[in-house]
Amino acid sequence: MSGQKDNQNPTRQGGQTTPAPPNKAWMRYLESATGKQTVYDTTPKTDTALRPPKIGVTPKGFDDMGSVLRRLKFDYEDVAVSDDGFAAALAKVNCLFVNCASFSVSTRIRSAFKTFIEDGGSALCTDYAFEFVESLGLPVKFSGKVGSPQAIAATLEDRELSRLLKDTKPTLNFDMGGWVFATSVPHDARVLFRGNVDGEHSNAPLAFTVKFGRGSVSYTSFHYHAQVTELENILLSLLALQPIAAASNTTVTQL
Repeated sequence: MSGQKDNQNPTRQGGQTTPAPPNKAWMRYLESATGKQTVYDTTPKTDTALRPPKIGVTPKGFDDMGSVLRRLKFDYEDVAVSDDGFAAALAKVNCLFVNCASFSVSTRIRSAFKTFIEDGGSALCTDYAFEFVESLGLPVKFSGKVGSPQAIAATLEDRELSRLLKDTKPTLNFDMGGWVFATSVPHDARVLFRGNVDGEHSNAPLAFTVKFGRGSVSYTSFHYHAQVTELENILLSLLALQPIAAASNTTVTQL
């Protein structure tokens, strides 16, 4: 079953359908959201070839990354998290979004996800999907479902993310309790933003990206929720572009 399509977005090259450069949709969205025209460095990279992303999304639960992708005009395929079809579904995509939901993550599913990333796939896992990150066996520790409802003044640490968002300390609203955050991440992880959680956990990594094998995985505690602010919408869009950029062999700026 496919996600919602935008027939005006793809272009045909050599008889095959290739998504149009996604940052065009992103830039239109940002300009409409902020009322400002933003100029980015769009100089094409010459050292690597741009690969069109083949995106898969797990069923929505407490999160709905499919809605973010539709807003950005990306096509995607639905990916069921089940022992029977998960590995076969992953073989058809190179970029996976794992929504925050109540999963039964079996050994078979963990193994399929690990192989997917190890073989060059990219993924964004949100909140309760931390078990997928754990399946890689990396030195990362998670809090468990202990986060309380709160507003956090996050500190952006990633230079590209800070430059595109144009706000180094966005306020993020965690509207429900029981959310998960990392308490420690691998030394080579790229932390996207941090925040103080519950007045006890100082500078906790709320979003990060780490390489594994030939691929990479991103994790974020923050995700789509009711009454998202415009700034939060922009940040969610930038988070969505992280694994897409990795799958496309480029950066978010140069998508």
